[in-house]
Amino acid sequence: MDKVKLGIAKSRNALMVKALDEYLKRLENTLIDEEFARMENDSNYRNLNLQMAKEFSSSDWEALKTRENKLGR
Repeated sequence: MDKVKLGIAKSRNALMVKALDEYLKRLENTLIDEEFARMENDSNYRNLNLQMAKEFSSSDWEALKTRENKLGR
């Protein structure tokens, strides 16, 4: 099926550019997903994340109370 003749693409070149762009976006998303998967099994990352959560817990709680007070809860 010729996409150019059907009017789906302006030219074969435009069709190739669009296909390559879509492929590169999928590839980038796959690489990002792989990075997140590695982070899930990284004990250093997990420990750092837990440490940061502890360090920010007081300010997070304070911000929540402030917001609830503003909303009248």
